[in-house]
Amino acid sequence: MVGTSLESSQTIINKVYGRIGFNAVQDEELRHLVVSRICSPMSKKATVDYLRRHFKEDVSLQKIYRYLDKLYNTQQELVQEMSVRHTKTLFGGNIGILFYDVTTLYFETTDKDELRESGFSKDGRNANPQVVLGLLVSRGGYPLSYSLFNSSQYEGYTMLPVVDHFVQRFSPDKDFIVIANAGLTSAKDVKLPRAGGYKYIIGVRIKKESGKMLERIVATEHRNGAFNDIRCPDGDRLIVGYSDGRAKKNAYDREQGVERLRKRYTKGTLTKSDINRRGYNKFLSISSGVTVSINGEKIKEDAIWDEF
Repeated sequence: MVGTSLESSQTIINKVYGRIGFNAVQDEELRHLVVSRICSPMSKKATVDYLRRHFKEDVSLQKIYRYLDKLYNTQQELVQEMSVRHTKTLFGGNIGILFYDVTTLYFETTDKDELRESGFSKDGRNANPQVVLGLLVSRGGYPLSYSLFNSSQYEGYTMLPVVDHFVQRFSPDKDFIVIANAGLTSAKDVKLPRAGGYKYIIGVRIKKESGKMLERIVATEHRNGAFNDIRCPDGDRLIVGYSDGRAKKNAYDREQGVERLRKRYTKGTLTKSDINRRGYNKFLSISSGVTVSINGEKIKEDAIWDEF
């Protein structure tokens, strides 16, 4: 049954692969990598064993590595063009929304070069050489473009180069909108898409807004499912939503976190490692001599934002 299931999956994926247009790439290594990545994502070495065991495809590990160099050096633009063309077909010829996000990829090695350096890692592997991967996708998650950056590159500054390059090559709908999440940008560079002449929707952390903006946010109507449109001094619109479900969850999580703090610090003293622990330590008041107490005022302040 397992073998039959795998063969059926391969047959379906092969048909989709051809319908998208990837058959234009004559190298069978690409097809093997795509099929195995979908059916059984694993390391390149394990992929070789998978293809040999289930499909009797005798592809050597070195051949895959050599092909990846070829894919990057000479076929990357072709593959991207086919993916964009297929996506445009799905959406009537226009791509009106571009979602952008980044991640980091680390390498199990101590070797570094101009691209791979130690840096911030979303996997917590800061000591390993890293690269920053920027990915652009359409509505529905269809991949459009990607770029690699040195790990020293601040991720907030990667978006404009990727969007600019995509627009120059593929001319999306003139009214397209760039969308990114709050983790990608700070308050300072959230205006970068505007500087590039693009329409944009950027997630923000409202607690980091200015004092006057926070007062306006708190003063709006707190009704489940409501959205309030607040005009910012610079002309941007801040859309703030409210949710009873989110309020209950945030309140519950905070109560649990504070209770853990009370149990952990009943003696009133902390070690250095305790102070650095993540979680709800923002509710602690630490005085000289490292005496700790639960700060009730900070808890009340935090509760204000439960439903946002």
